[in-house]
Amino acid sequence: MKLELDFDLAPLIEQGDILELGRRASMARLHEEVGFLEDEALFLALPDAPLPALTPRVIHLMPGSETRLPSLRQAFPEAWVHGPAGLEGLDSVALLGQRPECSGMPEVATLTYDQTTPVEGLLADLHCLARRKWLVSCVLLPAGVGDQVLSPATTWGSRDVALLSAARLLLRCHVRASWGALGWKLAQASIAFGTDELAGWGLEEQLTYQGRFRPAAEVSHEEAEAGILEAGRIPRAVARCDWAC
Repeated sequence: MKLELDFDLAPLIEQGDILELGRRASMARLHEEVGFLEDEALFLALPDAPLPALTPRVIHLMPGSETRLPSLRQAFPEAWVHGPAGLEGLDSVALLGQRPECSGMPEVATLTYDQTTPVEGLLADLHCLARRKWLVSCVLLPAGVGDQVLSPATTWGSRDVALLSAARLLLRCHVRASWGALGWKLAQASIAFGTDELAGWGLEEQLTYQGRFRPAAEVSHEEAEAGILEAGRIPRAVARCDWAC
């Protein structure tokens, strides 16, 4: 369910008025907690990836790795397994417009953009997401993460936080900033623009970038917790995307 707005979002985004967007998004926050999943708690299960030395809290099961599910469940019975759509018994990733909803299955929606993506189209996509009944989290990812090569897909911080603010204003689910894509300091700063979930390089980033980019940052439990406290919010280590306040 979306929040009803008494103002027009598009001009604020187009004009780059991020301070006003941040103010409005902060007022629309659903709670004071910010959930986070540090990098060492996550295992990206590629087909030939060796088992991690440390016990993960979350296993992201990549396409092509479905046959590994029984052995992974046996090795890490307490871990939460998160996978792409169509895998029976797994919480799903909903890539916008690619599949119908699965009743009762929590969804994480991934919305990609670049510096030239029309604002009207992005807002229309967010309105579309607002109608998805089982949506629990939305992560907005720039089409390029910068890395060492500047490309037309590379964004700069003003557009990133503006769109995160728009998501907070239009959606009732968690809004996630990816430090894997945005870098740690911008992800931390996005807390002031309404985000209530931070995470690193996981399933959504891997599916979006297909190995074309490297993570912009890797963040430990202690650093994530300290950064959220520094931003004036309550940190909460989470183990699944449908965590409740």
